[in-house]
Amino acid sequence: MTVALVLLLSGGVEIDAAGSSRKKDKAWELVLSGRTKGLPEGAVVTMRFTRLENRVRWKDRSIATVAAETSWVRKAYVEKKVFSHVEAFPGPCEVGVEMLFLPDDQEAPDLRREMGLDYRPHKTAREFRVGRPQDAAPILKKDREALLARADEARRILRAMIATESRDELSKLKKELEKLLQKVRDDRTLLAGSARAMAAVLQDLYNSVGAMPKSDKDPKPDKGGEHSGGTSGPTSSLTGESLTLEKVGAIVDELVGVSSREAALLLFRWAGSLCSEAAEARKSRLEAAAWGRRREELRKDLAAVLGAWRDLGLAIDGMAEYLQAAETFVRGIVAAVDGGAADPEPPDEEKAKELEKRLRRSE
Repeated sequence: MTVALVLLLSGGVEIDAAGSSRKKDKAWELVLSGRTKGLPEGAVVTMRFTRLENRVRWKDRSIATVAAETSWVRKAYVEKKVFSHVEAFPGPCEVGVEMLFLPDDQEAPDLRREMGLDYRPHKTAREFRVGRPQDAAPILKKDREALLARADEARRILRAMIATESRDELSKLKKELEKLLQKVRDDRTLLAGSARAMAAVLQDLYNSVGAMPKSDKDPKPDKGGEHSGGTSGPTSSLTGESLTLEKVGAIVDELVGVSSREAALLLFRWAGSLCSEAAEARKSRLEAAAWGRRREELRKDLAAVLGAWRDLGLAIDGMAEYLQAAETFVRGIVAAVDGGAADPEPPDEEKAKELEKRLRRSE
């Protein structure tokens, strides 16, 4: 998947940059490259990478795509008017890239003078998807199955905690819970928002084993496991409200529903990116060989998105209609390029925006 970026800078500087994704061995790579006009040899392209991940805001169960806590910086240098950089990632993801173009490392004022007094460093930010849908869709299905399995294991442990009065049994269940919590934290998953929320509620449970009431009707146990009166339990890091074992179970159940929306949101965004890529390919008038490769990639990606939606078996109002519209558009672009058919109508933009709002619950 290629994303083009054309910059017109001051001082007669032009930069035509693009980002593309590819899988190499067991890694996924983002390739950033570009041609420049007006930048001297040795000019610096500083790139700040930040992973983009989903987060669940539990107050309204909304899903937001935000920058992760950490970022890292790389540098590339202009040689013969071009620059390039390859960044490897352990799996498919979305990443934000800030690119800062400088005439040098700010250590050679003569180069800056060559650029003209009006030159200023230019900074731009773009988002890139690392990994094509054909590579990411099978991973999404596995990640969804893993999260459902983690939820089932959490429910089993909760049922056992509710049923027992034995301190020894609670100690054994706490060890099982610790192993489950570590699995959730270790999962490198595309459903990052749901997994992060799952880890938070399991951590709350782990911290309060033996001190959490079974329900609002039960008295609160003391640290030794004996009931000491009162029903106020530990506070949830997600809701800020007091917790009981039954409430933890309800949160786990809700998280399964949230993960359905998060999975559908990923498929929605992948389908949208395929529509954009197909439209861009149509405008670019690619040579026959290049178009043949692009057409095959679009075909595989489209089949992967539709197959994942079918296999996941999600029930999201409006999602099937959107995917059908995306499929019709992409296939229509292929027919237009191959056989001169009329350009198809893209999916309805307003309906797409409304669908994304429902998936995110961001109204």
